[in-house]
Formats: sequence, C-alpha cells, structure tokens
Amino acid sequence: MDIKPKRLTKGDTIGIIAPSSPVKKLKLKRSIERLKQLGYKIKLGKHVFDEYGYLAGIDQARVDDINEMFTDPEVDAIFCARGGVGSTRIIAKLDYESIRKHPKIFVGYSDITALLNAIHQQTGLITFHAPMVESGFSHTADTFSQKLLFQLLSSPKPLGKIVFPTDNPGSAAHWKVLRHGIATGKSIAGCISVIQTLLGTPYEFDLRNKLFFWEDVDEEPYRIDRMLAHFKLTGKLNQVTAILTGKLVNCKPKIPHKPSLTLPQILRDILSDLNVPVVYNLGFGHGKVNFPIPLGIEMKLDTLRKELIYLESAVS
Repeated sequence: MDIKPKRLTKGDTIGIIAPSSPVKKLKLKRSIERLKQLGYKIKLGKHVFDEYGYLAGIDQARVDDINEMFTDPEVDAIFCARGGVGSTRIIAKLDYESIRKHPKIFVGYSDITALLNAIHQQTGLITFHAPMVESGFSHTADTFSQKLLFQLLSSPKPLGKIVFPTDNPGSAAHWKVLRHGIATGKSIAGCISVIQTLLGTPYEFDLRNKLFFWEDVDEEPYRIDRMLAHFKLTGKLNQVTAILTGKLVNCKPKIPHKPSLTLPQILRDILSDLNVPVVYNLGFGHGKVNFPIPLGIEMKLDTLRKELIYLESAVS
C-alpha cells in the first residue's frame, strides 16, 4: 500500500542532501536563499559539502545523511542538491524500515532516479521526480516548474490537469505524438540510463500498468537506441499503459558528420508498434522545464487533447 508523505507548508524545514556528485557551493547557497525567500527553513545534511572524487563524500557519509534526514524531527521534506553519479552505490545500504516509519517528501531526479525508485519500491512512499536545489531554484530556473512542485507538495487534493503557460517550452503545444490514445495508471519516472543499470537487480523498475515517464541527458543517439532496444527485449515495455518521453538534452552525435539516426527516428522505429499511447518532447527532466512527477500516484494521459491529469494527491 502506498504511503503519502505529510504535505509541506510555509515555515516548514527542508533538509538538503547531496547523495550523488559534489555540489557547487556558491550556486547551492544562492539557490538556498531562493528557498528561504519562498518561505521555508533550511537544514543542511552533515556531509552536503563533502567531496570524494566524483562523489559527494564516501558512501557511508551519503547514506548517513539520507537516513538521518528521515529520522530528524526538525525536517519536514528532503530535497537533493543535485544529481551526477553515485546513487546506485548506496541504495542497498539505506534503512528502509526507518524510512517507512518516518515518511517524508523526497525530491530529486537524474542520478537520484535510483533513490526515488528504491525508496518507493521498498517502502511504498510516494517520491518526487522534480527540480533539485542547485539548478531548479537558481535565478535562471523555470518558475512554472517551481510553482507546480510546491502546489503538488502542499495540497492534499488532486492537482488535476497541468495547465502550462502557452509560451512555456514544456507546454502541450510542443508535445509530439507517436501513438494516440487514452491511458491511466500509476506514474513512474526517471533517467533511462540509470533505470537500465537497475535491470536484473532487486531494485529494477516495476513497469506493470504504469505511465512510464523517462528522459536523459548527454547520451548519443545510438546509446538511446541501444537502451530502448534492450528494454523492449526484456518485455517491460509491453507492461506499461503509456510511454511519455521528456527532454533528451544534448543527446546528439559527438563526432561531426558521423552517420546517425535522429531521435524521432529511433523513437518511431522502436516504440511505435507498441499497443499503448506514446508521446515525446514533454517538459520534464534535464531541460529548462521540469514539471514534477510523483512516483506512485494515479495519472491520466489523453494524447488527442494533449492532457496530463493528476487523478490523486501525492501528499496527505
């Protein structure tokens, strides 16, 4: 049974952790000021500024920050500072029983995909694929995504249909449809290169009857091709109710003039024969717009109307 975390209200305390790669200190501090201006208190994890090569500290330090944030009575929600690499190293070390007993809002995306899914899978807690602190609350960040996130985190009522500003690059006018249809199901979301690394492990994504949201960054087209073909061979893409692809940022050939397929060609070749609605170029993930997607709530997609509807609340 899914667990909905307590809703966030102004004056609550947001705990900030760095479970993946090291933060950019000045950039993070500026984004923290933005969160304070929005009306929230901030508590930093003990190891948030640690550095260990390409990791934000040794594995145990990053594990300790996650576990302690969930048990800390002062902390109401947990936001990840940034992604990068490293989450898959620590998902087997978390105290899931303690997390289940102390459910809280947990926010991140990119490499944090592994944590979002593992926590949701192991405890039933709704987690949130959504903007992170360092980039998502900078002075250049998309304010629409911020506003939608806090609406989602603060309301115990269903959010309903997403209504994008017409000039927003994530608006439905920019969506591309490969297969039309109407679908409902529990939502699940993440960075596909991270999702693929979890195949064959106890933490692999369960895509049965799910609206499957995926995106990525800095992957060449042939790698996107290989990952999708792999997923198709596993049979998992036959289990979903819909496939929704976000922004594939900087996913282009690295060698000039090297023969390649375009991303739309790859998506069409591999996904268009699936008997479910398929859309791409939605406004979530590594692009400018990153609307929030809870892992584990009932949602609805209507490709003809280009509507995405939150059918239930994500918090209590």
